[in-house]
This record gives sequence, structure tokens and C-alpha cells, in this order.
Amino acid sequence: MNKKVYGLLFFLILLLFLVPFFMIMEKSWSLDSWSRIIGDKKIVESFFDTALVVFMTIIINNLIGMPMAKFLGERKSIIVRIMVYLPLIVPIMILGLGLQFVFIKINLTGNIVGVALVNSMVTLPYYILILEESFKNLDKGYWNLGKVYCKNIMETFFYIIVPIIIPSIIVANSMVVIITMSQYILNFMIAGGDINMLSLVAYPYMLDGGTKNGAVVTMIYMGYTVLWLLILRVVLKKGVEKLVRDDKGRNKK
Repeated sequence: MNKKVYGLLFFLILLLFLVPFFMIMEKSWSLDSWSRIIGDKKIVESFFDTALVVFMTIIINNLIGMPMAKFLGERKSIIVRIMVYLPLIVPIMILGLGLQFVFIKINLTGNIVGVALVNSMVTLPYYILILEESFKNLDKGYWNLGKVYCKNIMETFFYIIVPIIIPSIIVANSMVVIITMSQYILNFMIAGGDINMLSLVAYPYMLDGGTKNGAVVTMIYMGYTVLWLLILRVVLKKGVEKLVRDDKGRNKK
């Protein structure tokens, strides 16, 4: 019975993911399409604009989402929970129209900060949802240990808590990258034509550029997203390793 279930799951994965991927790869073998798209200045500019937006969105999520996840993981607050997860319930078009109206009033449309903020509003619920469970399952003894072992709560958090919940931090930040990279409607409403997000520049190629151009843009989009995920994973793991080394050096002194 187990073998049949595993076989069915493998078949579904093959059907839903691998077959379309190989079809895209097969269609992308066109030097003319690659040279045309790589030669597009907007595509090149979109790499830098997208990198800035993704980086700022990650920073905002960690600064706001981390303490909020800790709060919800340790306390039961229905009102706060509803407010945090409201963007998951409200349709993205309605949310975008409301945010666009507000951002126009405060002059945040058409710039990197505005695009990063609007992406943060969408990604924060996912970020908090993932980390909330980590803080909920975290033994409170670790915080009490920090009162003896560390000078303040910040040292407790970085030297004790972060190394324990780093897998969840990596997953939460990876979700932020994936959602930010895949947003189209919100980025279009807030960025307009001033910020060249990769999703905005790639969409016309996918829609009207023909099968080969669409396949090439899809490969570029997928490669850029995977690159960001790899960089994020390496940076966070190296950062935790440095925290552990610094902690050991601090104890020796």
C-alpha cells in the first residue's frame, strides 16, 4: 500500500512540476531569444531594482515580524492575530487599490521604499505565521538561561534563541523572497513605470513575446529567484556560525 501511495505521489510531482519545467527548458533553447532579452536594458535594470526591493522587504519583515511572532507565540491575542493575518483574507486587488490611494497621498508611489513597504504588508503574515510556531514551541528555559548567561535580552536573542530557531528563520525569509518576486498587481500599482521589478518587465514577454521569449524569461525569473534563495540561506547560516564563534570567544574571555 505504501509503495502505491509513494508511486502516485511521484507521478503527481512528475506531472505537475517536472514535465512543465522540462517543456519550458526545451522551448528556451533559442540563442536569438536569449540575446534579445538579455540585451533589453529594462531586464538588466530589473535585476538591480528587484534586488533592492527584496533586500528592503527582508529587512522590514525581520524588524517588524520577529517581535510580533514572539508576541503571538507567547500570548493569545485574538485582536492582534486578526490584524496581522488580515492581508491574507482581503483580496489582493482591494488591498492594492486601498494602499495605492494611501501611498499617493504620502508620496510613496514610484519609489523603492513604497514598493518594499507594500510587499512587506503582504509577506509579513506568512513570515509571522512561520516564526510564531517556533516561538510557541520554544522552551522558556532558554530565556531564563539568558538572564544568567547574557548581559541583556539582545544578547540572549542573538546568542541563544537565533541559533535554535534558524531553520524557521531561513524558511520565513525564503517565503518573503518568493512572494516578493512573484507579486505583479501590487508592484504594478505602486511601482508604476518608475521601478523595473523583474515580474513587471517579464510579464509582457510571457504574454505577447511568443513561446520562446516567454520560456527564456521564465528561466531567467526562476534562476534569479533560486539565486536569491541560495544567497539568503548561505548568509543566514554563515551569520549564525559567526554568532556561535563570537559567543565561544566571549565565554573564554
